[in-house]
Amino acid sequence: MSSFLDYPAAKPSEVETMAAVTYSKHGNPSVLTLDDNFPRPIPRDDQVLVQVHATSVNPVDYKLRRNPMPNFLNPKPKIPGGDVAGVVVGKGMNATKFEEGDSVAALLPLLGSQWGSSAEFVAVKESYLSAIPESISFER
Repeated sequence: MSSFLDYPAAKPSEVETMAAVTYSKHGNPSVLTLDDNFPRPIPRDDQVLVQVHATSVNPVDYKLRRNPMPNFLNPKPKIPGGDVAGVVVGKGMNATKFEEGDSVAALLPLLGSQWGSSAEFVAVKESYLSAIPESISFER
């Protein structure tokens, strides 16, 4: 059985950027910064690139931010956020379940990845995604 820690994270783009909330050290909310030039993720072969339309802040987000842990569990700089809903805007060559323009939602890995949903884009393993029915909007 594989775990989130066995799964390689997306690679950062060397060219394209996005806005993202990040932190580079543990602490209170003052360690959070808005970075308008954070590298955009490049999806791996079995990942989908999602343009984020909705996210949330959960207790686990602030607990991971304020409590020190080894960098391999919580790599930095870290984008917080585990819940994501958005639209597929790209995909790896082995991602076949969703097409560009599809609305999707997922729970992202909380450990072992610097990528979270408090950003304009996030790369998500396709098997973690669920389709959002057309009858449900992002505003509800």
